[in-house]
Amino acid sequence: VLVDGRVVGLLTEQDVQRRLHRHPSETTVAHLMRTDFATLQLRDTLWVAVREMSLAQLSTLPVVHNDLFHGVVHLEDIDHAWRTSRKHARSRLHPGESVYK
Repeated sequence: VLVDGRVVGLLTEQDVQRRLHRHPSETTVAHLMRTDFATLQLRDTLWVAVREMSLAQLSTLPVVHNDLFHGVVHLEDIDHAWRTSRKHARSRLHPGESVYK
């Protein structure tokens, strides 16, 4: 959830399902969103992103720079990037060489 380009809330499908049952009359985003959540910085590594997602038990986190929203990173995107990277690394290997050094 953004206000003037700044991330002020985070709303997951699970949040909606869980909180909507508790407060069916409070259906606004403001009532349902999380206001305490991790964010990632543009300079954070993918390892940091995975760690933060794991700690927060979330599969997606917003990316900010100078407190302004720049996008989101999803765990599936990271997994895809790693698989693609390993695939390209294997294609450049010489016989007998390992991807994992």
